[in-house]
Amino acid sequence: MALIDVFSFHVNNPKEHKWLSNEIKYVAEKLIPKYLQGESFLLNTY
Repeated sequence: MALIDVFSFHVNNPKEHKWLSNEIKYVAEKLIPKYLQGESFLLNTY
């Protein structure tokens, strides 16, 4: 939920769109699969 909150905060700023695009792709490819498998994903990443 925190990631969605961060993304929604930045979506209205066109200067952030490239960053958002890259970050959303990363979350979808790397973090969501770990979450769905019950693995730790956030504290090990940052």
